[in-house]
Amino acid sequence: MHGEAADALAASLTLRKIGQDIAIALWETGAGEQTRLHLPTIDGQPAKPPVTRMSLATLWGGQRCLAAFRWAPDATDIAIVDRATQRRAAVAAPVGRAGLRMLDAAALLDGLDADGRIKATRFLLEVCRSTFKLGDDAAFVALCHELVAASAQRPAGLRPRLAVASDLVLCAGLVPDGFGAPSSAVAIGKRAVRQTRYAPAIAGGKTARGHRPVAIMLDRAEAAEGMTIVVFGAHGLAYRRVASGGGPDDPPLPRVLAAGIDPDGRVRDYVLRCLNKQAPGDPAAAAALEEFRLTHAPQRAGGVGTAAAQPRLPVRGALERLIALPATATSPGGLFASGWINDPHGMVAGLALSGSSTQPRPWTGPVHRVPAPDNAKRSLEERRDLFVAYLPSLGDDETPRLSLALRSGASVALANPMPSPSPRLGRDAVLAALPAICVTQAIMQDCMAPAARALQAAHLWTRRPPEIVQFGERPADPRVSILIPLYRNLEFLRFQLAAFAVDPEVRESELIFVLDSPEQRRELEHYLTGLHLLYGLPMTLVVMSDNFGYAAANNAGAAVARGRELLLLNSDVVPDRPGWLGLLADAVEVDEQVGAVGAKLLFDDESLQHAGLYFDQTPEGEWYNRHYFKGFPRDFPAACVAREVPGVTGACLMVRRELYAQVGGLTEDYLIGDYEDSDLCLKLRRDGYVVRYEPAAELYHFERRSIERNSGYTRGAADHHNRWLHHTRWQAAIAALMTSAAEPAPALPLGRKAKRKPAADRKARERVVASWAKRLSNRDPKRQEAAALPALVGAMSAAMAETDQVLP
Repeated sequence: MHGEAADALAASLTLRKIGQDIAIALWETGAGEQTRLHLPTIDGQPAKPPVTRMSLATLWGGQRCLAAFRWAPDATDIAIVDRATQRRAAVAAPVGRAGLRMLDAAALLDGLDADGRIKATRFLLEVCRSTFKLGDDAAFVALCHELVAASAQRPAGLRPRLAVASDLVLCAGLVPDGFGAPSSAVAIGKRAVRQTRYAPAIAGGKTARGHRPVAIMLDRAEAAEGMTIVVFGAHGLAYRRVASGGGPDDPPLPRVLAAGIDPDGRVRDYVLRCLNKQAPGDPAAAAALEEFRLTHAPQRAGGVGTAAAQPRLPVRGALERLIALPATATSPGGLFASGWINDPHGMVAGLALSGSSTQPRPWTGPVHRVPAPDNAKRSLEERRDLFVAYLPSLGDDETPRLSLALRSGASVALANPMPSPSPRLGRDAVLAALPAICVTQAIMQDCMAPAARALQAAHLWTRRPPEIVQFGERPADPRVSILIPLYRNLEFLRFQLAAFAVDPEVRESELIFVLDSPEQRRELEHYLTGLHLLYGLPMTLVVMSDNFGYAAANNAGAAVARGRELLLLNSDVVPDRPGWLGLLADAVEVDEQVGAVGAKLLFDDESLQHAGLYFDQTPEGEWYNRHYFKGFPRDFPAACVAREVPGVTGACLMVRRELYAQVGGLTEDYLIGDYEDSDLCLKLRRDGYVVRYEPAAELYHFERRSIERNSGYTRGAADHHNRWLHHTRWQAAIAALMTSAAEPAPALPLGRKAKRKPAADRKARERVVASWAKRLSNRDPKRQEAAALPALVGAMSAAMAETDQVLP
């Protein structure tokens, strides 16, 4: 080595560190001086490999030389040796761990031409990082951030466009026109520096401002907001900062491409190359490839292969209900969702939930999909699955959004439906979310029951005190208070009150109607006024503030009742003859152990509708209510025996008022109406009382005439819910009761209905009308009842004519 050159090298030689144990030696040569091969030595020995070297052109015509190597903190002599002449230049500064400073990124780049700056950056980010495995070295990561700050104060944006697979996000940005073909990219994060798994690619032609679009496939962590991506091209490099937005909540790639951002197919080809590499070890990538196959497979037109111009994602869906559920004492609240999915190729993995400020995350909680019942009428490509889900609440400040999560990791956003205006309508919407035939125990338990019960509790919370309307003077101390809830159906009132008017025991009782459809108040008040004037029967009308169901209506009536006994009676039940009320009251009062008594109920064709209630099980093991001897002849011998029974129907049920209050009345978390009666009987049995059947009290029951007018019941799964709730609450008690009870009496098989001919129906109606006509005609002709006989018989006949439908 020439002496002057050696002195210049020694004067310019500095040693810095770029990582915890990695040093870099820097020196410069003069203009026109030949660049020679120099090697670092440590304490007189060549540095152990690997050693990386780089020469960079300076603006003044010389060379800035770099040599990176692994150093020993306890070394005392580090030098650069000319391999040809063996002349050495030693580092003058201390080289111990405490004395060696970090490389100054700005000083490294200062004085280099454009090509030199690119090479220096690439030397650090690619060569040194890879050679010395510095990707997780905290000191090296900090150096890389300084390098970015020294090179680009405000990097341009790189926007995540969409999730391509579970761990891949496609990002898009711009590079200068002369950038050349991208070769690689490095992602600089807060704690690590990594080379991206896939090299970027030019994604289209030159823009109006002279840039070219670039696409780059990043891991999900690399696509996080604030990450710096350094893109290396054939003729330059570009610093890009990952911007906010995009990511997993963007639509699937086929829809993005269909929007016109990929007119020449470059993005599609780039994504396919990435997915082909990723697919062997990544099921989500394989699923994304399948999406491409289904949506972007070349189509032939006129014998020429062409790419589909407007690909259609073969996944469709709709969110029909998204109902916010209030928090209750037993539920933290949440969201109920239901809708349909058209997914003929099995691309949907589940649902994803997000808020207005959060990214979608796959929901792993209860989600149930069932085939739509009408799928047999649809083509294979048009068949649908119905879904229901119970989701967590996102808080009051978040607007929930639901998406279909695809197996590729992408998602398809579903538009939010209109919110339910009230808890009652929300409850009915939950019950109608699936056809009743599709509702299973798991669906009810996981999704529908928690949602419906939360909304029922919220609905009951809106209840206001009922209003009382009095017709005539109330009995001061009646033996019996008759509670009759009314909902929509008022057609049997004239029929029922005509029978009451000719029965002395009923006339001495308290008659309470509870209107659970308050929109009918004016109509009913006018109607009862006329009937009161006609029959002289005192009546109390309790008007509910909204429709709260059968249990709430009876409890409201019981709250104002004065009688020692309460008779729960449906509005479509009509006595066969006087004397029935005293028989039921005597049966309750004769023995203090009797908790409730039920009557014999008849269909209008004289067959048995109820002779006591017992419990049976579905094939799935759920307990449900059945009636003894249903469909059998009226005088069937076993149905004519007074006896203890597991329960009786609430259509005609007498109970002591003090016992009714003791057990809390009818339980109000059953929806609309069903199973409250057997629940009451089981509560009485739990407290040590028995339930009896009194066959001498006979009444006709034109059943389910009110509940069938409630759309929340007829269009939904209220019966399924109430059966599930009843079974969940009482299954152990029912199993013990039915084990100890006598063998159930015969009844028609489940689902069978009594077959009757129209002529037989007409004769049955005629017998009932003629029976009442005879009783009325035998009374004092001066009484109002006899005077109203023609109109009454006509009304009774018309009411009976409406029962042509075959009853179960």
